[in-house]
Amino acid sequence: MLSCLHHRQGVRELLHQSFVHMSPARRLRVQRLERMTAIARAYSRLDALAQTLDTMTQERIEERYVEEYHSAVHQLEAGGLKLAEFRVPPSDVEPRGFRQSFTPGMTPRFTQEKSVARGLLLMKARALLTYFTFAAAKPAREVGFRPPS
Repeated sequence: MLSCLHHRQGVRELLHQSFVHMSPARRLRVQRLERMTAIARAYSRLDALAQTLDTMTQERIEERYVEEYHSAVHQLEAGGLKLAEFRVPPSDVEPRGFRQSFTPGMTPRFTQEKSVARGLLLMKARALLTYFTFAAAKPAREVGFRPPS
């Protein structure tokens, strides 16, 4: 394990040295490529999450799915995007309730586990994926004459 760690540190140092000696134009291209691959990875994670949520039948799902979603959103925001409206509000992540018996009127006891409505998380994920679809689309090229206004 230690040799693997030394290997990683050596590779990281080598990459840093080669990055320092790059021309500014090449450095900019490398940074742009890194940003694009980070966005592609986050988009892939969001797409896989949405597909997984589609196959689930539970009404409420575990908090770990929200954490995975927010991790992908954070990765996109690190690239300079502002995506706050796509996050699941903390107030929608609630403790799971359960009853020890099915006596009517009994107060439910709550576990430490939290859950979120599957539909809400799926809606947020699909909205973010749709946002990327629109953001990536090129505007239609206008052909013809437009009179001055």
